Amino acid sequence: DVVRTSLTKLFNGRGDAMAGSVIVNTQTQIGRWMKDDLKVNHVQNEGLWKGDAMAVYANSVDFLQRSSKINETAEKLADWLNDHEDVAMLYYPKYTMDSDEDCGGDG
Repeated sequence: DVVRTSLTKLFNGRGDAMAGSVIVNTQTQIGRWMKDDLKVNHVQNEGLWKGDAMAVYANSVDFLQRSSKINETAEKLADWLNDHEDVAMLYYPKYTMDSDEDCGGDG
């Protein structure tokens, strides 16, 4: 229905700006309601200071490189947790999805 993302750390990669995003799926009832609610109750770009926008844009150039490293590290952590005797269930796509399911990636 909705994906909310903090752009402050992952996308921006540094702690010098604050930003976020909201993506709404208008193909669902809740998504349509949320889109309408956002239009009525929130101003587009409300609170996004020009300096933050410029910093996020400038800092995002190495996002793909950083996200690849983050994904690699997250998988290693998931593997370690999955093998840990104190972890009953791990909610990580590699361990919760069937191999023939598409998780939306390009691989």
